[in-house]
Amino acid sequence: TLTNGAVAVTGSFDVSLATTLVGATLSGDILMSNAAAAITHSGGTGLTISSGQYVDVEDVRFTGFDLGTATTPTRITLADSGAHVTVTGDTSLSGTLGVTGDITMTGNTAALTHTDATTTATNGLAITSTSGFVDVEDVRFTDAKIGIAADPDLITLTNGAVGVTGSLDVSAATTLASDLTVTAGGVVTFGVRKAPTKNAMFTACASVDQIISAVGEVVAFGEEALDVDNDFASNMFTAPVAGYYGFSLHLRAGDAVGSVEVQIFVDGVTTKHTLQALGAATYTDAGGGALSTVILQLTSGAGVNVQTSAATGKIRGSTVEFHTCFSGWLISNA
Repeated sequence: TLTNGAVAVTGSFDVSLATTLVGATLSGDILMSNAAAAITHSGGTGLTISSGQYVDVEDVRFTGFDLGTATTPTRITLADSGAHVTVTGDTSLSGTLGVTGDITMTGNTAALTHTDATTTATNGLAITSTSGFVDVEDVRFTDAKIGIAADPDLITLTNGAVGVTGSLDVSAATTLASDLTVTAGGVVTFGVRKAPTKNAMFTACASVDQIISAVGEVVAFGEEALDVDNDFASNMFTAPVAGYYGFSLHLRAGDAVGSVEVQIFVDGVTTKHTLQALGAATYTDAGGGALSTVILQLTSGAGVNVQTSAATGKIRGSTVEFHTCFSGWLISNA
């Protein structure tokens, strides 16, 4: 049907040659049967293909700024500002990704993972900068150097060796497979265990003779010659902190034929550290003596005392001359 300035076609409209349309309104499909068909625009501005819903090009669906598929129409979103390209879902790249800005990941526990079906010594993931350094959190990597922003070469890695610039603090047991080399002017400082935080130390002596009649009797030390932090009371030393303690026990037997045998106990359990001294026939004769020093590891609040392990003998005690004494001191905190 011909009207002024328009042609209306009812039914299909077949065109076998190149055709130029000034404008066309179609209520159906455009079907092209050429083996290499093309829709070509030669104007000076541009070609717009739009729909009030979406536009499918092959299996790619365009919906406004969104690109996707028919089942998931929002895979890639374009924007004029902010994040210009937003990808929703997993993304795989088979080539090189060139980025001129930052890569920002918003997942709570994000990960950068490399996978390769073949496992060889030369396959792996490389994170490099051709113009400077790579920062991972506050650690800076520059070539084979590791450090921080203010001091980027604290550690230098070479084949078979590690170089440390500055001080190296080691707080646990360390095994060196080869010699430790210190450059001129360097100092190696070997520290000790944690310094004591208390001044725990005491010396207590027996002030009177003690006749032993049973196993498990607590040896009485009635004369405190020294008790710095008042940790010794009622013949018992109580450890103020967990740590390593030294103990010295001097035992002198009195005028008895039988020997005296004692042990150091911790919380009522013997440590098996035993002293034995033979008695003299009479009081005027010198009784036997014994001395022992031991180091014990104690928990905070542990109680240490001396108990008899034999039911014989007499322990010599005096306030004039100290014959039997028990001493202890904190060496270091645990």
